[in-house]
Amino acid sequence: MGIIVTWDTPQQTILRWDISANWDWTEIITASVLSDTMIKSVQHTVDIIINGQRSLTPQINTIENIKHEIECRPSNTGRVVLVGGFGFTNVIESLSQQAYAEWKDRLFVADSLKEAHCILSLPRLMPAPPLSNTIPRTPASTLIYAT
Repeated sequence: MGIIVTWDTPQQTILRWDISANWDWTEIITASVLSDTMIKSVQHTVDIIINGQRSLTPQINTIENIKHEIECRPSNTGRVVLVGGFGFTNVIESLSQQAYAEWKDRLFVADSLKEAHCILSLPRLMPAPPLSNTIPRTPASTLIYAT
């Protein structure tokens, strides 16, 4: 499997995606659905680490699909840290923060898992409000992704 989704902490406060060198959008959708289920299974806020240190290159229609993924996060999603390897994480962070002001203090970029954990260990500036733009997930068959 190109993406493995696991709890990063025993308290289930951080969810982690480990993305392999070769992945496609169907695997992202599968990982997202699993993540949603895991996050919704707890009452507290859950942060996410997306570990792309082994990921090679972005796929076709990256921006459109990331926009969809941001819109579909469960309301108890906290901060999201993109960990190196993508080569385009700063662009994604910038575009996402411009398009979604409420993600300004929720989306971060780190060079390593250690740095990601350091970011998430810092106190939040304020409690994360529920995401106002959370919408139902679009069926994978209607999304745009490379096959």
